[in-house]
Amino acid sequence: MKKISRYLLAGLGLMLFISSCSNDLKVVGPEYSDDIWETREYKVQRHPTVIRNGFGMDLLHTGSGDLDVLYMTEESKLEYPYDLMFSSEMAYSKNSAGEWTGTGNPVVFLADDVKAAMVGSGITDFENFTAADIAQFASELKYDPVIDIESTLHYHDDSCTPDADGNYTHEEGFPIQNLIRAEYKKLIIGNKFRPNVGGVFECAANDPEQVNLQPVFLVETKEKAYAVFMFKLFQGVGEDAQNATLTWRLISL
Repeated sequence: MKKISRYLLAGLGLMLFISSCSNDLKVVGPEYSDDIWETREYKVQRHPTVIRNGFGMDLLHTGSGDLDVLYMTEESKLEYPYDLMFSSEMAYSKNSAGEWTGTGNPVVFLADDVKAAMVGSGITDFENFTAADIAQFASELKYDPVIDIESTLHYHDDSCTPDADGNYTHEEGFPIQNLIRAEYKKLIIGNKFRPNVGGVFECAANDPEQVNLQPVFLVETKEKAYAVFMFKLFQGVGEDAQNATLTWRLISL
């Protein structure tokens, strides 16, 4: 019995030792710099030749060594860890002369593992939204649905007229504006910041009053942090005519 007791005591001691050691183990998470809580604001080119591969936004900024925004290339588009991507697909429609003309159609996509919901409108709602308000909208946070871009594409048919050299004035397989806008409206952010097109408000494209009208979105990032995001102005004036002004603020980790 004494021998068994000694073995039991030794086993219990080993268990206590393991238990005490396990309590000392610490999981080291990512370290963030103090500036992650600062409001960030950027002017983004809307022209489709500039924004061709997207403008990525990493809402949880991890310090001066990491980019929180990036005009992307085909390569970085696959590598950069964005939460939101601003894009401006060239889409076409026929003008009054029956000719195909193209313009950019700006849109904001969520990354696959990111959720968002519309939570207000105007700069006051943006500035006043806090971590305490997250619970009110938690059930509304959603991933972007799959959109059908293929159904928006135009292909040459009998109604398309080539020029004297036998060439078409547009490429085959491009999006048609009214069709792609309908698909963008299915997205959480999509083109809802665009007044008189896909937007949820009515205002001139460069009216400064937009700052009080633009929708505000709560975004759950890929790290499961939370930020509020909005466009302050869809189109600038003067030298900023091709720029959209966007802003975000991290509110919870």
